[in-house]
Amino acid sequence: MRRVAFAAVVGLLLVALIAPVASAARPAPSFVGKASAAEPGGSLHLLAKVKHAVRGKAFAASATVHFASGDVIVALNQRGKSFVAGGNAPVPADQPVGTVAVDVWITYDGVPQPAITFNARIQPDDSSV
Repeated sequence: MRRVAFAAVVGLLLVALIAPVASAARPAPSFVGKASAAEPGGSLHLLAKVKHAVRGKAFAASATVHFASGDVIVALNQRGKSFVAGGNAPVPADQPVGTVAVDVWITYDGVPQPAITFNARIQPDDSSV
């Protein structure tokens, strides 16, 4: 009888120790926007991503690139069932070398998120060297 009671108490203690680890809270979703470098006349590769997303939630993304000749809006295409979307923005041939501002807009679970703003690099064409 003592052995059974001891085994039951040890079993309950193990469950009490493991339960907090097994039911740990999922991190809150975070949002990322990125762009590759590009040359005038080329294209910027744009990326939007939701980290720690929950399966089944709605996800959409777009980006606005602020070139010297005017803004270019790109709808980013979701890649499969993942929470990653990408697209390309054509760089005007007369775009000066330097940086351009990029705004990435993500809607997750029907809620528009604040814009992710960063600079993308426009670099000189090195292929003619």
